[in-house]
Amino acid sequence: MPSRPPARRTRARRATSPAAPSCAATPTVRDGIHVTVHSVSKR
Repeated sequence: MPSRPPARRTRARRATSPAAPSCAATPTVRDGIHVTVHSVSKR
């Protein structure tokens, strides 16, 4: 029983850490892919 609460706390803390950098890098990577796809499609 005590193992369950700590596991949930660790997951929430870990998700918050990578979530910040991931969100910031998502727009940049998405823009790059979008531009590449658009360029290939236009060609």
